Amino acid sequence: MQLKPGMRVLDVATGTGAVLLPAVRRVGAEGHITGIDLSKVILQEAERAVRVEGITNVELRKMDAEHLEFSDQTFDTVICAFGLFFFPDIGAALREMYRVSKPGGNIGVSLFGKTPFPFDPGWPILFQQIAPYLSAGRMPQIAYAPEEVEALLSQFGFSSIEVHSETNDIIYTNAEDETRTQFKDEYVTKLRPMFLQDGLHLSVTVIYAMAKR
Repeated sequence: MQLKPGMRVLDVATGTGAVLLPAVRRVGAEGHITGIDLSKVILQEAERAVRVEGITNVELRKMDAEHLEFSDQTFDTVICAFGLFFFPDIGAALREMYRVSKPGGNIGVSLFGKTPFPFDPGWPILFQQIAPYLSAGRMPQIAYAPEEVEALLSQFGFSSIEVHSETNDIIYTNAEDETRTQFKDEYVTKLRPMFLQDGLHLSVTVIYAMAKR
């Protein structure tokens, strides 16, 4: 993201602040970052991280991404890292991000790519494992092709779209990184034959997309 000193930035689905913290360093003391998330608990984790860094130009708020409580054209840049696929209505969230962006402002999103399928073989096994535990609801579509991300942003008004991807090898050194209790035991039993000497390797392709309002 082309973040510059003095910018006002919105970080949607900020989580524990993994994107918020490096972003606030780029906008400097004269800039401002607002991080929102639907989870009060995870916002408390982000707040602790902000306090450790001694940052004062950050605001954290509990908020629904599909109903942003900000005026039109408030932010220079809107960021959403690995959050879109969790929203029940992705279109509503993107419309809101567009609304609160200033004309010419930037949006940046990251999602998992389809090739190779993320966390393979961990995710397909997880999907099979979790199905009996779901009485209602859905598993989100977590993987997208670059052209799908471009079409999605274009559909909701964004322009000058740039999309690129990179593939990473994530290593889980032990099974404790995955799940808990009975679910963990059942899931890990299926994964354990796939562990190599240094741990469980899962390939993840990340799609980064940037566009303008």
